[in-house]
Amino acid sequence: MAKHRRAATAPDAPPPRTGREILVWTAFGCALVPLALLWSGAGWAVALGVGGLIVLLAAGCGLALRLTGMSLGPNPPPSTAGPRDDERPVEP
Repeated sequence: MAKHRRAATAPDAPPPRTGREILVWTAFGCALVPLALLWSGAGWAVALGVGGLIVLLAAGCGLALRLTGMSLGPNPPPSTAGPRDDERPVEP
């Protein structure tokens, strides 16, 4: 019997995550950690403190992304940089 080969195709890339979806997962994580701490027997002050620190960390990451110009949306911002030295044509 002849073996059939599949055509070599690249797998489809997953769709980019939207900023809203990332925000929802961040909020879920910020709420889940204090709940897990409370469930494991930690005090309210510890759970609220850790939750607050996670919120600050997430806000700082979002601010850093915004300041560097990176987008959480599906379309990345266009690059304003010119060609690199190794990409410029060589003049004779």
